[in-house]
Amino acid sequence: GYLLLLSANDNPELFRRSAEVYIHYGQNEVIKNYNFVTKFRIEDLGYYKPILNK
Repeated sequence: GYLLLLSANDNPELFRRSAEVYIHYGQNEVIKNYNFVTKFRIEDLGYYKPILNK
């Protein structure tokens, strides 16, 4: 992502749209994770299994 943003600054006509798509994707990921954490109920913790290293 960082290199894409640098490229968009250096050559906006080639990389601007790709950078905008990447930024939009990142913003939606943050919103998705925020919603999961804020809507999580402690009563539901039992539904999640720990992931063990194999």
